[in-house]
Amino acid sequence: MAAAAEGRTATLILDGRGGGTGAAPTIFRDTISIPTMAGLARAMDIRPPSLYKYYPSLLAVYDALFRRGQLANLEALRDGMRGAEPGLDALASGMEATGRWAVAHPVLAQLLFWRPVPGYQPSPEAFAPALEIVALLRGALTDAAARGQELGADGTSAVQRPLLALTEGV
Repeated sequence: MAAAAEGRTATLILDGRGGGTGAAPTIFRDTISIPTMAGLARAMDIRPPSLYKYYPSLLAVYDALFRRGQLANLEALRDGMRGAEPGLDALASGMEATGRWAVAHPVLAQLLFWRPVPGYQPSPEAFAPALEIVALLRGALTDAAARGQELGADGTSAVQRPLLALTEGV
């Protein structure tokens, strides 16, 4: 029971009181950058020791946000792929859904895709949903290849090229 209450409190710290109306979402509205734990606590109108009870460091706050963002992005990908034909259709639908998610959540997208926080490396637990995303995308590409879908002379498809550019750079 106490663990559940602590989990709810930690969620309120990230989401704000009243499901996203508190100080934390206000801080993260324009940027992912948090100056200090004390600054986050002040913005939330709580004392820093209360914040440290749930998050031992600023990097732990980022890790919780990263995991939450990756889980939401994974869900968007799954929802986008659900019901689409296996292969390129599923890949395109899933990528479109994750793109919409990133546009709707630009600050979390910064943390997930642009690494704006110096020194922050996601923990293996926080990064695990990203590995699931890679596996889903790889599976869709494997399905596309098995179906002989639009592979060009370079072995990539019209969908794969932008995907490769997004994930590996130009």
